Amino acid sequence: MRYSTPCWLLVLSVVVAACAPAEDGAQARAPLTADNKAEIEAMLLGWENDWVEAYRTGDLSVLERIFAPDFIYTIDSGELHDKASFIALGADDPNTYTTFETSDMTVRWYADNVVVITGTATSAGTDAEGNEVSGAGSWTNVFVEREGQWQVVVGHASGPGE
Repeated sequence: MRYSTPCWLLVLSVVVAACAPAEDGAQARAPLTADNKAEIEAMLLGWENDWVEAYRTGDLSVLERIFAPDFIYTIDSGELHDKASFIALGADDPNTYTTFETSDMTVRWYADNVVVITGTATSAGTDAEGNEVSGAGSWTNVFVEREGQWQVVVGHASGPGE
């Protein structure tokens, strides 16, 4: 597997910035309990499944909700996409998927408002000409809670063809 140093520096920068104390004098909230964290994890893992379901069905409206306004994603080729261009990339996908699934998801907490989820995705279907297509790869998504709302702020996918 090939790692892109600039991508990992971007992910690290987002995590460090999200963990930094607020400078506006806002009061810190009480630390999360194990039950709170379990609820949040279940919600975010559900969103990961909603994300791949959106690609399978072609209904990408859920991505508007779970992607932060400043969302940035690095795809397998190394291209960077903001929220609008990443959603457009999915909308322009000529493939029709019969399966698109996530697995091996792992949740890591870095602060009460920063969660990194890693996993794998597999897909199968047909291209515009009816030829079979399939792919598999690994991904990393960073979720940050801001003002009571969780959203994906940065992500990265890598793996063999899509």
